[in-house]
Amino acid sequence: MKKLHLLILGITFLLYSSCEDDKTIVSDYSPKLVTKSVEVKQDGTLWVAFELLSEGKDPVEWIGCNADTVPTPSFQSFQNMATYKDGSIYYSVYNVSDFDSTKTYYFRPFANNVYGVTYGQVMELSNIKAIPVEAPCTLPLNTFEFLESERSIYSVTDISFNGAYHDFQAYAFGMTMDVTFLTLPHNGIYETTHYEYPDKENEVRISVNNSYYVLANASVYVNELDANRLEITICDAQHTGGSFGGPYPFNLRVIVNR
Repeated sequence: MKKLHLLILGITFLLYSSCEDDKTIVSDYSPKLVTKSVEVKQDGTLWVAFELLSEGKDPVEWIGCNADTVPTPSFQSFQNMATYKDGSIYYSVYNVSDFDSTKTYYFRPFANNVYGVTYGQVMELSNIKAIPVEAPCTLPLNTFEFLESERSIYSVTDISFNGAYHDFQAYAFGMTMDVTFLTLPHNGIYETTHYEYPDKENEVRISVNNSYYVLANASVYVNELDANRLEITICDAQHTGGSFGGPYPFNLRVIVNR
């Protein structure tokens, strides 16, 4: 009888040990990740950073972040796949304009492989707004400075915005200024291209009467005042000039309804 008891105890121990080992193995099948930060950038984007500690037993198929106004975002809510990677750190990037600044949002990164989905810890952020971009000039609102024979400041009499082509026209003193972005502009600092149309998201092309062009590498400052209005400021730019040669100074500050 004593031998039987010892045999049963031995089998029980082996079964228990085997189960514990299986639990350890199964827990390692799914990915492991940890949330690092949620940060609003000056270019009008919001970055969620998270670290993938382990892919698990099988390679990761999807990795990204969910966001919602409820404390535990579901897998489908405001899903944004990771678009940048630095070593083991991944980043999901949102536009600040996609959030309501009066609400609190909860961000929960995720990663999955064939064995299931794993989530990082939830981080919350309130009062999500674009960080204002400060232009280094103080030109009066809805005016532009255009020098040909002499330096003058003109009032902008009308502005039209074409959302399909991401450009707007400002009209003043018989001149039309055409400002073209590659994509719908958001908060940030852009750079002029001269006469070439932009092929990067941070580029912008500016022409006057389709004959004068602002030279390359001038800074264009964009502030999102709200969901419908942009403040666009161009400081210390140079245009190619007209009948009097050039280049000459060109500055602009306008409110654009999009």
